Amino acid sequence: RSYPYGCCEQTVAAAFPLLVADELVKGKAVAPEMAEGFRQQVAAAYGRLLAMRLNDGSFAMWRGGNEAWPDGTLFAAHFIFEAVNRKLIAPDDAVLYPLRHWLRRQADDASAANRMRRAYASYVLALAGDENFVNPARNALSGGSADYASLLAALALVRGGYAVEGAPAL
Repeated sequence: RSYPYGCCEQTVAAAFPLLVADELVKGKAVAPEMAEGFRQQVAAAYGRLLAMRLNDGSFAMWRGGNEAWPDGTLFAAHFIFEAVNRKLIAPDDAVLYPLRHWLRRQADDASAANRMRRAYASYVLALAGDENFVNPARNALSGGSADYASLLAALALVRGGYAVEGAPAL
């Protein structure tokens, strides 16, 4: 679907469901030709996101923006690493290295106000195969709250190979 304004969040939200194209073909829910169109739309969305990328690896809300949008960047990074894992896009290190570095800074942010952001960054780092997710995920779980941040931190641990630690919080 096309969203009317094309900000970072809308770009990702329109393309994220298309990442399951291969699963839809396997389940005979869509024809292979339709899935190929989905793959092209994922690549196009990635291209639009690159126009919103800032030098520090984060993303602006809009194309040509110059201010980082942390929540939008987390959502975009989640989409990018899911697409990479599914082999739908192949970004080079000039994109992935600064993005991973930005995610690490978010995951390590010690402010209590950003616990949710730390947990989400930890989850995306786990998706990216970056071992720097472990301590931030553990820290996000240490409060013992049963909230969305705890869920993301637990999922990060499970996804990253620490299921024994993450599973009880689920």
